[in-house]
Amino acid sequence: MSIILAILIFGAIIVIHEWGHFLAARLNKITVLEFAIGMGPAFYKRKMKSGTLFTLRLFPIGGFCKMLGEDESNEDPGAFNNKKVWQRFVVSIAGALMNFVLALVISLIMVSFSGYTEAVVDSVVSGSPSEQAGLQAGDKIVKVDNYSVNSFSDLAFKVNVDGDEPLSFKIIRDGKTITKQIQPVFNEENNQYLIGIRASRTLGLFEKENELTAGMTRAGFFDSVSAGFNTMTYYVKVTFVSISKLVTLQLGVDKLTGPIGVTGIINEQLSDINKPDAQGHVATFGKKVGEVASFAAMLCAMMSANIGIFNLLPLPALDGGRCVFLIIEAIRRKPVNPEKEGLVHFIGLVLFMILAVFVAFSDILKII
Repeated sequence: MSIILAILIFGAIIVIHEWGHFLAARLNKITVLEFAIGMGPAFYKRKMKSGTLFTLRLFPIGGFCKMLGEDESNEDPGAFNNKKVWQRFVVSIAGALMNFVLALVISLIMVSFSGYTEAVVDSVVSGSPSEQAGLQAGDKIVKVDNYSVNSFSDLAFKVNVDGDEPLSFKIIRDGKTITKQIQPVFNEENNQYLIGIRASRTLGLFEKENELTAGMTRAGFFDSVSAGFNTMTYYVKVTFVSISKLVTLQLGVDKLTGPIGVTGIINEQLSDINKPDAQGHVATFGKKVGEVASFAAMLCAMMSANIGIFNLLPLPALDGGRCVFLIIEAIRRKPVNPEKEGLVHFIGLVLFMILAVFVAFSDILKII
């Protein structure tokens, strides 16, 4: 089940990414030779009305949108290399943009049916760092140090990233801005840093009310849109922070997770869903399906945003790397030698393949 779910999640992300490139190419009248889902040998081929060859390939670990004149010079008017720099730039970033759109749409659906938790204090835990700092119910946390907080997830992430030292909290109380210094405490049971607040939760636009949610404020349409956007930007910010910590060596490469690791995470989550609660009750089939769907949606949105950011990094073989060469071409008013650019991207691809093997090996060791 976990393998099937992982394939579906990765498949959705890959399809939407490559469809972004395909759609942008078609809008700019660029000939698309092949639209492929997966890598390796093709086991299904079909010619589309546009003339593009659609293929499904054996290994569900990627995909590509092959365009005429993408990696070589071609005199055809529909070739990628004959289009203006801005057109090629748009086509290059379109895949990542579609990943952000997917993450946003899923986030909107999630908050509409499941509600959302704001960085607003509902109550303060007795004896906690927040009580000692003087936080009160109704306080809205808007910044932690220089990190903008748009949701409770934002707050929890920042606290756990830098919770081993005192943090400066910017708070809005009764329309006034105040600042509080709080030292989070590490909770071994939860394996995370806590400041001791219970956050305010808003009922989703289409969420069913029950005895636990009775009396809660229900989100309106624009509140839901705002919360969905905040959820998507949260995934983007987490990715940026993680990449910066990798670059500055504050986070080891062994912390990276690939498809195998994601499958392990899904399997672990599915096992937790099947476990009885503290009272020994086992979730009904309907509730299990709902929890699996909710988890899969969250994971898909998060990974889609992650892959969107990763593809825009200015590194060889990535969409961002191609954009770098286009920017150079725009500045010097002539293209970089295609053979030299191709060599740079090839070297980058080889390095990424080595990294993928290392991450896969690391994932296997973690599972073992």
